[in-house]
Amino acid sequence: MGRFKIKCGTSTCKYALFGIIFGICFPVVAITFDVVIHLSLVLDWSAVILVHKLNPIHYIIDTAPLFLGIAFGVAGYFQERARNLNKSLLKQTNTLEYANANLKKALNDFHEARDLLVKSEKLASLGQLTAGIAHELKNPLNFITNFSESGIEITEELQSTENAEEKNEVAGILKGNFKIINEHGKRANNILQSMMTFARSGNVEKRLSDINLVCKDAADIAYHGMSSTIIGFKCDFHKDLEPNIPKIIIMYEDISRVILNLLTNAFYAVNERRQKENDSYHPVVTLSTKLEKLTISKQNILITVTDNGTGIPETIIEKIFNPFFTTKPSGEGTGLGLSISHDIIMVHDGEMKVASESNSFTEFQIFLPVNVPEPEIEFVNS
Repeated sequence: MGRFKIKCGTSTCKYALFGIIFGICFPVVAITFDVVIHLSLVLDWSAVILVHKLNPIHYIIDTAPLFLGIAFGVAGYFQERARNLNKSLLKQTNTLEYANANLKKALNDFHEARDLLVKSEKLASLGQLTAGIAHELKNPLNFITNFSESGIEITEELQSTENAEEKNEVAGILKGNFKIINEHGKRANNILQSMMTFARSGNVEKRLSDINLVCKDAADIAYHGMSSTIIGFKCDFHKDLEPNIPKIIIMYEDISRVILNLLTNAFYAVNERRQKENDSYHPVVTLSTKLEKLTISKQNILITVTDNGTGIPETIIEKIFNPFFTTKPSGEGTGLGLSISHDIIMVHDGEMKVASESNSFTEFQIFLPVNVPEPEIEFVNS
């Protein structure tokens, strides 16, 4: 029976033992009955032979129970084997359930770790950009301070003069000062709002947004952040934003982070090349938006970030969206920026592509579908 071992007390052993006992006892009882009761002879070997001659059916009676006993034994074997297989399957099922529970726990741990890494990456980006935001805020705050001080002097002059013509002239100057203060106050407020939008944590909801506005906010933060972080940073930064692009439903903060990350990488690349080539190199970074009509009912918004920096070698360009992969020196990059950006675009049913050539250019393209919100249905009472 192969590797199957019969153990005492198993079904195989019980069935086989029953078959052997039945196969021996039944013929003995049958022959004894015929010799002693039916023929009234003495039970000996000659009488047994005589019974078989007179009644050949005893040959069947003698052999059939033996085959029946073998059949019982075989049935017991297969029953025992089925029971063992059932135990084995049950054990494997328990093992798989345990492994599945461990996998679920590992997956939950992975998601928690990923969320922590995303938050860490976000905080790291904010840390790098803080100086830029402070620098950007400094200009409007200086205007507000200077013109408010000037306004105090003009007010005093207005109080001291009695000439109506002079009063009107001073009042006009004072009004101009207040106008400048108001403009720069709004500018400072917009900068802070952009920063707060980028820094917002927690669950981000999708809403109808203007892609050009997202690009402008991210561009301001990225450029001024790089200008204040890297001493002597210079770059021609062009914004070619196509007007009248339709608004789409996106997670504003997440898309802003994607564009900010691509621009920061672009500025970093052109600065690296500038340090190597000095005055012989003219750094240029371009941010553009464009509406692409694919079919009558399908459109994409194309966001492109292009730079003429160090480029990405062909040998590693396929790895740039992998988590923790970075070409920056240790301590300057986490390797999560492009990976997270790629995932964000995928969540928006979009696509991100990259083309590059070493020491020549790098171009990132983001394709976002134009998703027009469904019109609200108004119910009119008849």
